[in-house]
Amino acid sequence: EDMKELVLKLGMEIVRLAGVAGSTLSAKQTVQRHLSDGSALEKFKDMIRAQGGDTSFIDHPEKFPTAKHIRKLPAPKRGYVHTIDASKIARGVALLGAARDSHGKIDHAVGVSEIKKVGTQVKQGEPLMMIHYNDEAKLEQALDYFKEAYRLAPKRPIPPPLVVERVA
Repeated sequence: EDMKELVLKLGMEIVRLAGVAGSTLSAKQTVQRHLSDGSALEKFKDMIRAQGGDTSFIDHPEKFPTAKHIRKLPAPKRGYVHTIDASKIARGVALLGAARDSHGKIDHAVGVSEIKKVGTQVKQGEPLMMIHYNDEAKLEQALDYFKEAYRLAPKRPIPPPLVVERVA
């Protein structure tokens, strides 16, 4: 849902700045039309092809590599997700193998998914995120970063806005 909202908001800005739409409503309708009729997806594929990419992965996501193991990061207690330190998650993912190793290799199958958002209520033991990994030793190194990334609190925080401000 966040990605949909962000694409819509950024698309509306682009359409308005390009002079294609004169109002916010018109810009929103234009973006929604291109998303629903498939023309936005085709333009995305054109951009991938122009950079030498393989667009078959879009139509067949099963072609992407998958990790051998998936493990949940359990919430240590009941509460609300108060803050998330994205830099700690990034460091943990890098340790899993998503960053270039000493041989210049990247493990494209590792990462995290289903990350609980700020403001989400969780029960003790409920997954804060799912960790996709191939190497148990690397997982052990990364776990501390993942655990440190989350701060839980007894009261629901006010979630931050998806778009903070318009600069242009």
